[in-house]
Amino acid sequence: MRGEATQFNYTKSHSFPDVFSPYIAPFVPEPRLDTSRRLQNLIVDGKLNLTLDDAIALALENNMEIAVARYDLPNAQTDLLREKEGGATRGVAGSHQSSTLFSGLASNTPTASFNPEFVSGLSVGFNQHLLKGFGTRTNSRFIRIGRNDVKFSISIFRQNVINEVAVVMTTYYDLLSDLEMIRAAQEGLEHGQKLLKNNQAEGKSGPVAHYDVLLSQEEVALRQQDLLEAQNTFSEHAQSLKAKISKSFNEELATVEVIPSDRLPDPHSDDVPALAEALREPASHRPEIEQADLSLCNQQIAIQATRNSLLPSLDVYASYYPSGLDGALRPTFGNIFQNDFPNLSYGARLNLSIRNRTAQADAARALLEQRQLQTELQNAKDCAVWDVSKAVSAVQQARDRLDAALNW
Repeated sequence: MRGEATQFNYTKSHSFPDVFSPYIAPFVPEPRLDTSRRLQNLIVDGKLNLTLDDAIALALENNMEIAVARYDLPNAQTDLLREKEGGATRGVAGSHQSSTLFSGLASNTPTASFNPEFVSGLSVGFNQHLLKGFGTRTNSRFIRIGRNDVKFSISIFRQNVINEVAVVMTTYYDLLSDLEMIRAAQEGLEHGQKLLKNNQAEGKSGPVAHYDVLLSQEEVALRQQDLLEAQNTFSEHAQSLKAKISKSFNEELATVEVIPSDRLPDPHSDDVPALAEALREPASHRPEIEQADLSLCNQQIAIQATRNSLLPSLDVYASYYPSGLDGALRPTFGNIFQNDFPNLSYGARLNLSIRNRTAQADAARALLEQRQLQTELQNAKDCAVWDVSKAVSAVQQARDRLDAALNW
């Protein structure tokens, strides 16, 4: 059975109609470590003709960083399933679990053949918190945090995808720029070789003619060096791109020649949005801000729990324990269900911490962490604004330099 782990929902444990499934390890598919067929289909005669859209699609299918990040979501789902059972989040102390106890006992002495004695019992009880630990909000703390953690893992995955796609796009445009540098270096080399040939043909003797020939030879050597550097840069970027769009970077793929088929886009006046318009985007699209918001929500849940833990512990309880005693097994169980020997207990328990220092420390720590997260959220928003401002300024400066070069 094939598939990705993200195609399965690990937040649920199915027990009906298969009552044995909770006691069997759930299915987790093997990771796909083979490169998608799309890459092989694009390679013809040892050449990879690649558009930007193809590069992005291959990265989404084969990028190993993205493949690793895909497991964050099912991992968070398993934590949520664990919290639904009453356990705490992994790495977090504490748990909650409700249960009702039913127990039975039957025993006889070693001399049962002469003096048989069977004792049985059944107990039913409950315990209810009235102050500390009261309410669904307190007891569902880890479930609510687990649900937010699932959202957090989705945001982390989205951030990884954005980062890797950005790297692929940047590398692809670097390849297009490298091709332009190679073309310019080739033209410079051709011009230098032509000048050298003319100087050699025009000046057969004399110090001036010999000096011109030496200058032309030096110019040719420099242009050859520029061409080699441009070709090496293109090769490095091509290898980096192939590593980003494949799961298995082997010797065969390393020898494949990358041919980017797109061209650098022509600049337009509306390429750069207004700064005010650009600054509205980060608040709703930056994963860092979304993650800071979710962390703040989780901390608010923790604050609610620590405030509840400041209260005294007041519990009411009750238990019912019918028992049976007889020389035969069947009558002793009959004593239980006929209520021949009932035992009933109930009461209340009140526990007070004199100085309550642990709960006070936990409550203060929760509030301090909330203030810290609020500061981190504001910092994330400031960084997003600063990044957008720098990007808009850089694009504007690049366009101004291009306009100046075209008008020169």
